[in-house]
Amino acid sequence: MRTATWNRQTGFTLLEGMISIFLVAISGLGVAYTLSVSMKSQVTDNVQNLVLNELRGELASGGMQLSCSVAGQDSNGEVMVLNHDLQSTANASYSKHCGYTKMEVTIGGITQTVAIPQFTITVSDSRVGRYDMVIQN
Repeated sequence: MRTATWNRQTGFTLLEGMISIFLVAISGLGVAYTLSVSMKSQVTDNVQNLVLNELRGELASGGMQLSCSVAGQDSNGEVMVLNHDLQSTANASYSKHCGYTKMEVTIGGITQTVAIPQFTITVSDSRVGRYDMVIQN
C-alpha cells in the first residue's frame, strides 16, 4: 500500500513546482511592466522640466516687455528637448500668445484699473507627453 501512495504523489511534486515557477514568472512580468512604465514617465517628466526651465530662462532674461511687447501678438519659437534616449537633443516648436487683462487695484481707498500682461506658451511635441504642455501666468 505504501508504494501505491508514493507512485501517485511522484508527479504531484513536479506539478507543484511548475505552478510555482509559472506564478513567479507572472509576478516578474508584472514588475517588469511596472518598471518600464515608470521609467517612461520619468523620462517625460525630465523632458518637461528641461522645457520649462528653458522657457523660464528666456522669460527671465528678456522679461515680459521683450517677450510680449504687443497685445494680441502670436509668435512661434523653438526650445531644446531631450530625446527619449537621454543622450541627444532636438528642437521642439512652441507657440506664444500675448495679451492683456484688466484688473482693478485698490490702495488706500483709491481704485485704479491696470492692464496686466498675460501670456500663454503651448509646446506640442510627443516628447513632452501625450498632451500639449501649456504654461501661462
